[in-house]
Amino acid sequence: MGDQLEGFQTIGIASSYDEAKSFIEIMQPDLLLLDMYFPDMNGLDILKEIKQQSKQNGCHHDNGG
Repeated sequence: MGDQLEGFQTIGIASSYDEAKSFIEIMQPDLLLLDMYFPDMNGLDILKEIKQQSKQNGCHHDNGG
């Protein structure tokens, strides 16, 4: 599943909004990297939904620019 960084482990890859949402609910990852161009929804929309559902958790995004 790609390169590994010391102290981090890739635990899943999603190719659609539904896969990402299911994965996030089940795995509750500490760090989440989102693609901005899912075929059925954009990554920022997914991030907004995650933030609304879990206001108590810290959430940071980086646009890479």
